[in-house]
Amino acid sequence: MASGAPLPPSQVSPALRVSTGSRPAPPGGPRSGSVSPLPPGDAVLRFEVELVALSQASYWQKVVNEVVPLLCLGLVPALLGFIGYHLYRKASSPKLSKKKLKEEKRNKAKKK
Repeated sequence: MASGAPLPPSQVSPALRVSTGSRPAPPGGPRSGSVSPLPPGDAVLRFEVELVALSQASYWQKVVNEVVPLLCLGLVPALLGFIGYHLYRKASSPKLSKKKLKEEKRNKAKKK
């Protein structure tokens, strides 16, 4: 809304996919070779946006936008936990010397 107030709940519809168009900005601002000045920090900026297409989000778009981020929040820590556990087990396993490894290989060869 132009006043900045949120829409009433009765006017809110399900998620829509909005595609907007864009116009390329000329390089260097309106005058070639010039640098645009920065607006003050408390300035209100207004942009003109041209709506190119409006379509309702499909089931899979909703799934990707809602479920995938939740899965990532759970899977990333789990993966890091498994990596840490693997490294812990690898570091805490008893290390055999080269001499003992050679002896074990010889014993296995003799048994065959």
